[in-house]
Amino acid sequence: MKKINNTDSNLRDNFFYKHRIITVISICLLIYLPLDFIAGCLLFKWLHRKQTPTDRSTPTLRLSNSYYHHGFSSNFKGKEKWGDYTYSISTNSLGFKDKDARVIKPQSDAYRIIFIGDSFTEGIGIPFEKTFVGIIGDYFADQDIEVLNAAAVSYSPKLSYFKIKYLIEDVKLKINELHVFIDVSDIVDEIIYGDFVPEHSSIEDMFPEGKNYRPFVGRFYVGRLSLFEYSLSYRSWVKLWLKEDPWKRFTYIQKKTGEKVNFYFCGERTAWLFNKPLYEDWGKDGYQSCEYYMKKLIKLGEKNNFTVTLFVYPWPTEIANKSVHSLNVKLWKTFSDSVGIKFVNLYPLFINETDPDIIYKKYFIPNDIHWNENGHEEVAKWWISNMSPDKINVNYINN
Repeated sequence: MKKINNTDSNLRDNFFYKHRIITVISICLLIYLPLDFIAGCLLFKWLHRKQTPTDRSTPTLRLSNSYYHHGFSSNFKGKEKWGDYTYSISTNSLGFKDKDARVIKPQSDAYRIIFIGDSFTEGIGIPFEKTFVGIIGDYFADQDIEVLNAAAVSYSPKLSYFKIKYLIEDVKLKINELHVFIDVSDIVDEIIYGDFVPEHSSIEDMFPEGKNYRPFVGRFYVGRLSLFEYSLSYRSWVKLWLKEDPWKRFTYIQKKTGEKVNFYFCGERTAWLFNKPLYEDWGKDGYQSCEYYMKKLIKLGEKNNFTVTLFVYPWPTEIANKSVHSLNVKLWKTFSDSVGIKFVNLYPLFINETDPDIIYKKYFIPNDIHWNENGHEEVAKWWISNMSPDKINVNYINN
């Protein structure tokens, strides 16, 4: 009789030995999942850094602000990075993107035109002199008209109102004309900055409807994404089959209902235009907030003797869909008519008989939503031809 080895017997009775396939799979998963998560975190960090303005070598350019959330530091001169682009940037004494780090006197005898808006109006990725505000300012350089750019990335009517209010009441800045540029992303930005309460603001200043949102920080969330959304495998599946990018998503809680809502950074931010349920779910809330702060801005203008003109322009998603009669246009045209301000629709500049692909390649930074130098020049030429103050003789477009 063969002697039974106790070691062999114990091994055969061992759970992992009896279930070798499950054991091997489990070990592989224990090795793969942490590596997948770490790789995802590293890739997300790299993508976020690549898509975030300001090079690490210029950390003092963009600063938080207690009055209007964020903006530029004053009298800065250096380099800025946007994606694969590095370009020179300067700010003036007011903290506005400008041609040089120059001093701007709050009071001036010159006729003063202020532009405000988000990254399109700021001219992200483009040197100031090549932006539409820079081109317009250069056109008026030898005339008694001063053009300034108060815009910064992710501004919406709420932040624009509080910034202009601060400039008027604290800096005592003289303004003759204020040109406000609004796009489809302002709806989402109003929600993202809904919790921001500026320093020295009153209850009357804040949007009163109680439909604002707060960022969702769940038990299994790291930063703004749930734990599994950092997985390279999950992200690849979502990109291939669902045509979404979960790494460009914010999850927010609507305070009034407690409902979780997803908002997106890039093309998906236009979803409220094409999806009526989404507009009803959160798009309407964002628009009502925009409308509220635009009315506050107009009243501020009436009190301080400056006019307000509202401009709208399309995102590439709208151009691709040839949405010349976009809901964004309809909403703001109706609003402008109701409050009696001038409304300017720039959609036909970019949505016309020309093929959308040709428009995009000609006027936009590759693989980006923002205008390139050609796009800025197109807007500048249109503005100079159609919006210059009456006392100016406009021949620029023909030169």
